[in-house]
Amino acid sequence: MKIVNNSKYVNFGRRLIAHLIDTVIPFIIMVIAIWYILSLPTAEAKLLQAIEFLPTVFIPLIFINLIYFPAALSRWGQTLGRYLVGIKVTKTDGKLLTFKEAFLREFIAKPVSSVLFLAGFWAVLFQERHQAWHDELVNSVVVYKS
Repeated sequence: MKIVNNSKYVNFGRRLIAHLIDTVIPFIIMVIAIWYILSLPTAEAKLLQAIEFLPTVFIPLIFINLIYFPAALSRWGQTLGRYLVGIKVTKTDGKLLTFKEAFLREFIAKPVSSVLFLAGFWAVLFQERHQAWHDELVNSVVVYKS
């Protein structure tokens, strides 16, 4: 299959940078929450605060993962990290993924790519269109934003 708009396919490095940007913000939120709990004066206070505070941090992070990533990919073809490095995810015909396709890519197909020492991610280095296994499974490509 061929991309209709002849966009260039994105290499492993640029994809990795976008992924790192997308994971830094939730990670910082988690570190701040854990630091706050650990700074409490007593073990009992730490436990009580963890029981009350951590769900207010982790529930939004779960929401971000389950809703934000597929919604952003299906609406704009980009997450914040992909936007900042100038790339987007499309179907091989150049159209945006549907929410269902984006959800499958992020939460079903990406775990498949993680099997055998991340073999599906390393596949980007050897594919003509720089597709990881999760791209191939949902018929998507990562291209430079035009």
